Amino acid sequence: MARKPSKSSKASLAALDQEPATIAKEHRSSTTINEDGSVTVDLAPTEQAGSEDQKEHYSNLIDQLEHDQKLQLGTKIIDYVDADDRSRADWLRTIEMGLDLTGVKLEEKSEPFEGACSAQHPLLMEAAVKFQSKASNELLPATGPVKTFVKGDNTVEKEQQANRVKAHMNYQILEEMTEFYPDSERMLLYVALMGSGFKKTYYNASLKRPCSEFIPSDQFIVPNSAPDLFRADR
Repeated sequence: MARKPSKSSKASLAALDQEPATIAKEHRSSTTINEDGSVTVDLAPTEQAGSEDQKEHYSNLIDQLEHDQKLQLGTKIIDYVDADDRSRADWLRTIEMGLDLTGVKLEEKSEPFEGACSAQHPLLMEAAVKFQSKASNELLPATGPVKTFVKGDNTVEKEQQANRVKAHMNYQILEEMTEFYPDSERMLLYVALMGSGFKKTYYNASLKRPCSEFIPSDQFIVPNSAPDLFRADR
């Protein structure tokens, strides 16, 4: 004989019906509904563990080293830098002599007589400026330097995505990264005079945006024997 459920039974059933929804709401990222209808709740979500691992990954390693280890590491780095700098001493002297011939350095001469003219022919500087001008027009257009293309099968969705990437990156360079064009033009002039130039592109946490800064080649210390950065000893 079936009995009619009491009010307390109905309240318990209603609570049971609402309980899974509450659990799913509070632990949405750690709740799994199985094929048999049961629910598995992970009280230690992987997202939280992943965030802790990521935080530990980006922690400052210098805090984990002993004082003696820091001294040993610092001494080794200084020795490597000095060795690399000595290896390019001849190149640095050549660059210094070449810059003296550009005519941009003012100096007083006493030979063949006191107060003699120290002017140099501007041929080298003219050639460097012409190179900078032509390279700037090609590499730094007014609409932005970024161009995109789709590798593999080209579809409408991929083409639209490529256009969005190009538009966003050009916006960053033209509007946010205000140093990009001036530093790039300086780099092109140094390339013409020194033969190479470097830029450091990184995310600046204080400015909260990417930055791309020019580094003169005489301040970028690499072993002189290195054919490229990938095959450099350090």
